[in-house]
Amino acid sequence: MKIAVASSNGQQVDYHFGNSPHFLIFELENMKVNFLEIRNTGPEKHKNHDDIFNIRYKLLKDCQMIVCSKIGNEPFIKLKKSGINILEYEGDLESAILKAASFAK
Repeated sequence: MKIAVASSNGQQVDYHFGNSPHFLIFELENMKVNFLEIRNTGPEKHKNHDDIFNIRYKLLKDCQMIVCSKIGNEPFIKLKKSGINILEYEGDLESAILKAASFAK
């Protein structure tokens, strides 16, 4: 399972889905977590909410879960309909990954 995490420093989940300039991508397999990459959302000045969502969706559509501190209702619904689970969590990244892993069981 691929997990995208909105983190400013690789230690805390502290970004809102729509404000995160990048996502850390992890793979959870057999209860082992491996860091894969950082995916940047790119410059977003003068973009509307639909553009911001579409950029993130294209960037993360291969992930099965997104972990972020907060997410708006509309993006939450769109992502859930596309089969991506959302975990709203604010705190240390390791605890967030363990919590996300509990969904994979």
